[in-house]
Order: sequence, then structure tokens, then C-alpha cells
Amino acid sequence: MTTKAHWQKVWGVVKQVTSGFAEDCVLIGGVAVYLHTKEAARPEIPVEFTQDADMYIGQHAWPDLRDAYVVVPNRRLSKHQITVGDVEVDLYIEHHNKLRVEYADLALAAVVIEGIRVAALEHLLLLKLAALADRGSSPHGQKDRRDVAKILVLLNDTPPHYLLAQGGDDDVDLLDVVLKSSAFLEIPDDNAHAATRLRKQATTFVTKLKKARL
Repeated sequence: MTTKAHWQKVWGVVKQVTSGFAEDCVLIGGVAVYLHTKEAARPEIPVEFTQDADMYIGQHAWPDLRDAYVVVPNRRLSKHQITVGDVEVDLYIEHHNKLRVEYADLALAAVVIEGIRVAALEHLLLLKLAALADRGSSPHGQKDRRDVAKILVLLNDTPPHYLLAQGGDDDVDLLDVVLKSSAFLEIPDDNAHAATRLRKQATTFVTKLKKARL
């Protein structure tokens, strides 16, 4: 579990990096889920700190970012990494990654939270589903399930658009797995009543998605 002290370091690094590339950097991953959850301010969906940060970087900013930081490529995972202190930041560069969402789509729909550009919920959901498919049986996968569950709850009043266009049968199957998982009980700290309410809200979005796919 990430401590609050380490999270404060992560958040400081996020603000430092994004301040230099505000127009060409969009937060994804756990930090993005944290910000959406904090913005929603729902007591039954507490924020969850993350160990590191993930950013999607536009091609235009890539040369300047390499000048500003020591960037290490991770070709196996089609990403790059920088380390600031003891905080790791994963960088996904436009046209040089295998993410399921194109940078242009992500940047166009990004929202600003606390002065930083953050992936929109549906884009974040598709990215999180891909992460969950890759590491569902690991401790990271357990957090991915909680993240997906939170996003579904926050999307419950929203008609599906991007997931409808870009998602597939495997994504719908994985959403069903999340709906049946213990994630909804873990989020409100084993409060069964709150878990039932959260699961019902999450199911609303998935049901709308399935009907739209018919």
C-alpha cells in the first residue's frame, strides 16, 4: 500500500513534470483515477494513492522532455521512464506506444482537474481494461479492478460513446468480471450496503453499453 508520504512525493513530481509540458501532457493510470475520484468527492468512493505516475506525451513535447530529464526506454512495454528522486514516471509517447487510445483522441477529450490535463473517464476506462487484461491475477490487477469499478460508478449517468466505438466483446466480458468481483466491497472498506449501491450504479453503465451494442 502506498503511504501518504510517498504519494505526496508522487504528486509533487506530477506537478513538476506537467508544469513544463502543460499542453502536451495528459495524465492516465492511477493518478488520473485518483484525480477523478477526488473531484467527484463521494464519501463512499475514497481516493487511493498510487506508487508512481503515468503520462501520455504529445510528439511535439518529446524532444524538450528528453532534454529536461534522463529518459530510459522500455521497449518491451513500448514506453519510456524517468525517475525523479524515488518516484518513477512512465511516459507513453504519441506514435511510439501500444496503448488502445490514440493521443489525439485522448488530448481532445481531456479534462482539467487541479490545473492538470487528465484523461476523460471513458478513455481511462479503456486503458484500465487493457491493463487489467494484462495483469489481472497480480496485486496490480486487484487495484486495476477497483479503478475500473470506480470509473464505472462515475460513468453511471453517461451514455457510452468511446467504449461503444472502440471496445470489443473481450472488454464487455471483462466488465462483467469486474461487476461480479469483490472490488465493490473493497472500495467502501467492506461496507456491504455501500458496496451494493456502488455495484448497482456501475451496472447501469455496463447495461447501457450492452444495449447499445445490439
